[in-house]
Amino acid sequence: MKRIQILLGFLKPYRKRVLLAFLGTALFNVLALSPPLILRRLVDRVVLAENWSLLVPVVAVYIAVPILFRFIHFGNVLNIVFLGQRLVSDVRLRMYRLLMRLSMRYHGDNAAGALLARLMGDVNMVQHLMTAQTIQLFGDVIVLAFSVVVAFTIDVRLAWILLVVIVLYVVVYMFFVRRIRRATQSMRTINDRVFSRLNETLEGVRQVRIYNREGQERELFLDRTSTGLERQFNSGMSSVGLGAACGLIAGYGSTVIYALAAYFVLKRELTLGDLLALNAYVWMALQPALRLTSFAGQISQVGVSIERIFDVLDESPEVVSTPGARDLARVQGRVEFRDVVFGYTPESTLYHDLNLVVEPGMTVALVGHTGCGKTTMTSLLMRLWDIRDGQILVDGHDVRNVSLSSLRSQFGVVLQDPVIFEGTLAENIAYGEPNAPTEAIAAAAEAAEVTEFAARLPDGLDTVLGSYGVKLSVGEKQRVSIARALLKDPAILVMDEATSALDSRSEALIQKALTRVLTGRTSFVVAHRLSTIVGADLIVVMDNGRIVEQGTQPELMDREQGVYRGLYEEMCQSTSGGES
Repeated sequence: MKRIQILLGFLKPYRKRVLLAFLGTALFNVLALSPPLILRRLVDRVVLAENWSLLVPVVAVYIAVPILFRFIHFGNVLNIVFLGQRLVSDVRLRMYRLLMRLSMRYHGDNAAGALLARLMGDVNMVQHLMTAQTIQLFGDVIVLAFSVVVAFTIDVRLAWILLVVIVLYVVVYMFFVRRIRRATQSMRTINDRVFSRLNETLEGVRQVRIYNREGQERELFLDRTSTGLERQFNSGMSSVGLGAACGLIAGYGSTVIYALAAYFVLKRELTLGDLLALNAYVWMALQPALRLTSFAGQISQVGVSIERIFDVLDESPEVVSTPGARDLARVQGRVEFRDVVFGYTPESTLYHDLNLVVEPGMTVALVGHTGCGKTTMTSLLMRLWDIRDGQILVDGHDVRNVSLSSLRSQFGVVLQDPVIFEGTLAENIAYGEPNAPTEAIAAAAEAAEVTEFAARLPDGLDTVLGSYGVKLSVGEKQRVSIARALLKDPAILVMDEATSALDSRSEALIQKALTRVLTGRTSFVVAHRLSTIVGADLIVVMDNGRIVEQGTQPELMDREQGVYRGLYEEMCQSTSGGES
C-alpha cells in the first residue's frame, strides 16, 4: 500500500485533476443511486396512492437523472484517461533516468531484456491504477455503504442476509487472489527470461545464423513462451474461478433476499415500493463485489508490476556527483593514479596501491594478458566505477570532486565492441555531438575511413542503419565508432582494441589518421597489435592488477628477461603465424 501511495505521489502536479476525478466519481455514483428511490416514490406515492399531480415531476426527474449521469461520466473518464497517461509517462521517465545512472555493477547483474520488460510492460500496467475502473472502486465503496444503510432502513432481517453474502464475497476473494498473484509473479519472471534471450538473439542475429542456431533458439523461445502461457492460463483459471464462485454467491444470495422480500410483501410487512427499491439496492451492493472479482486479475498484475518497478526505483546509484561538485573545464590531459585500491566485489581486490603518472599529450599503451586490469583502468578514469581508496587525478583534480557530466565530456572512447544506434550513419557519427555541422561529420568520416564504405551505401552518410547496425560489418562499426570519437575532439582519447577487427589496409590508413589525431592529446590505448603498441610514448605492462613494467619500446626490449619482451615475442609469433 505504501508503494502505491508513492506511485500516486507522481500525480501531485495534477492534484486538481485528481480531485476533480474523485468528485466526478462521487457525483455520478450519487446520481446512480437515486433512481431506485425515485422509483419507490413513483410506485408508493403516485401509482398506488393515485396522486396524479406528482406523476409529471417524478417522471421528469427519473428521465433527467440518467442523462446528467452520462454527461458527468463522459467528462470524468476523459480526465482519468489523461491522468493515467501522465502517470505512466512520469514513472517511466523517472525509471529511465535512474537506469541511466545506476552502476555498471547493477547493469552487469540484470539483463537488458528484463529491465526493458519492467520499463515498458510493468510501467504500462501502472496505468490501471488511474483508470475509470479503479476510480470506480472508490465509488463502489460509497455505493456499497449507501446500499447497505438503505437496506437496513427498509428491513433489518434482509439487510443482515445481504451482509452475510458480502462477507462470503470477501472470503472467496482472499482465497483466489493469492493464487492469481503467485501465478502472475511466476509468469512475469518467465517473461523476463524470454525478453532477455530475445534481446540477445536479435542483437546477435548474425552469430545465430553463422552457427546455425535458428532451430535451437526457436525451440528455446517456444519452450519459455509456453511455460509463460501456462502460468498465465493458471492465473486466468483462478480469475475465472473467482468470478464463478462470486457469481454463485450473488445469484443464490439475491434469490434468497428477493424471495423473502416478496414473502414479506404478501404478509403486508413491506410495501411494493419497498420491494422494488430493496431489490435494486441489493443488486447495487452486490455489483461492486462482482466488478471487483472481474477486476481481480488485473489488480493482482498491477500489484506485481508495482513490486517489480520498485525493485528498480529502490536502487541508488553507486557513482554520483558529490554535493557541490564543480564543473571541469577542458583539461590539458595530465592523469595520475595515486595508491589506487579497487575491486569489482567487496570480496575481491584487483588493484593494490596502483600508481601511474601520464603527462599531457602522451600516448599510453596498456598491455598484458586478458583479465589483467587494462580496461578497468580506463573505466575508473571515466568514473564508471568508484575506487575504494587512493586518488585518480585529472589535471590535479580528483575525479570524485568534479561533476560526472563535465568529467566524461573530456573523453572520446572507441570500444572493442562498438554500439551502433538506430538512425542514419551520419547521426551515429554525431552521437556525442548531435549539433555538429555536416562538414565536421564528413571530415570525421573521412579521417576514420568511413567515407570509403559509405559511398557503397544507397544514401551515403544519410543511409538509415538497421537495428544494432546489422547492415555493417564489425570492422565498419569500429570505423564509425572511431569517427564518433574524432568528431567529439576529446582532451583524452580511450581506444580499447579499436583496430582489432580491421584488415591490414584499413588499419594502416586509420593509424595514419590517428597519428594526426593523437597529437596534442592524452591517449590510452588498450591493444594487442604491435603496430598500435610500438609507437606509444609509454608502454604500461600489467599483470594481475599490478603494473609490472613501464617505459618506451626500446627501454622495455632492452630487458632480456622482461615481461614485455616476452609478450612482444608472443605477439610476433602470433602475427607471423597468422600471415603464414
